[in-house]
Amino acid sequence: MTRVFINLGMLAASAVMISACSTGKHCADGVCRTVKDGKTTYEGDPEKIARIKAEENKQSEWIDTIKKKIAQAPRKPAGEKIRIVVAPGNISKEMGPYAAQYISLLEQKLKSYEGLELLNEGQMRRDLNNRAVFMALSNPKAF
Repeated sequence: MTRVFINLGMLAASAVMISACSTGKHCADGVCRTVKDGKTTYEGDPEKIARIKAEENKQSEWIDTIKKKIAQAPRKPAGEKIRIVVAPGNISKEMGPYAAQYISLLEQKLKSYEGLELLNEGQMRRDLNNRAVFMALSNPKAF
């Protein structure tokens, strides 16, 4: 048996050195973007730079909106179990014959955890539909 040892101290030190000295310059379409010590600067056509910054601001605003919605989302009560559905997804032809057995193994293992409740696909659809109706009734502007 071959064992691989990684010196975690050296790995962590090299990661710190790389992040502390992080600089990158990428040029495309007549605009160069330079990132140095976490700060981004641009060189090139002012109109293109303005478009790039506007797009970055738009993405940043979108991310902030999503973060606010997540922060305001209703939370699971402390005693409520986490509901999980184990269902076949995109199964390759090679794995097809083993899918049912694999799903069965996963379900058996997950049933052993106290805080989990396994649902079948029908239960999941009903649960999601009930939640969507509740969300729509409690916050009509969300839909």
